[in-house]
Amino acid sequence: MNTGMAPADSITVEVKRTYPDGTTEVLHRDRVRGTQYSDSMSYNIPVVASRDKGLNKIIITVDADHEADELYETNNTVSKDVYIFEDEARPIYPYNLSIINDQNTKLVVSSANAFAVSREYIMELDTTELFNSPSKVTRTVTSSGGVFEFTPGITFTDSTVYYWRVSPSAPVGSLVWNKSSFVYLPSSEVGFNQSHLYQHFKSTYSRISLDLCFP
Repeated sequence: MNTGMAPADSITVEVKRTYPDGTTEVLHRDRVRGTQYSDSMSYNIPVVASRDKGLNKIIITVDADHEADELYETNNTVSKDVYIFEDEARPIYPYNLSIINDQNTKLVVSSANAFAVSREYIMELDTTELFNSPSKVTRTVTSSGGVFEFTPGITFTDSTVYYWRVSPSAPVGSLVWNKSSFVYLPSSEVGFNQSHLYQHFKSTYSRISLDLCFP
């Protein structure tokens, strides 16, 4: 976006990428007409599995060669960190929307790559799918690929829905979560149950709607 004077002269848009090993490559240098007010450009940036796992940085600069005369040259560049995972982790037990009745239930996870090298995984457990309540607990475990477990380390409360999510550990803001939920009913048989608003968001509806109007 350009909110100042808008000459029609062409400028250079440059797209660079810094790879996990620290090397930087110029991916694109395009000549474009000077932006009269606002415009958009789209780029496809490939991912090479053997090279790109880890933290990547995409740097985009408008008027990369400083051809346009401006009062400020410091606001023409934006960068974005992109973390590429080797694999992901998924909750597999308790089953999503299930009923559990055992205080000693462990949370079982499977990595997408059964042969992944040992690494740290993170789990969060809460009574809301927003994961922002005082009840939230966080656990980590280091495991190689395949199936592994988390021990919640809490006392489950009767008739309470718990949400939990797992991700390979990564820099803050780069975690890729997979979620699940269950309800603790100590006097119930195992089975399936939807007791909480965020669980009902997972449903589909026919000639019925979920009323979100609260008194």
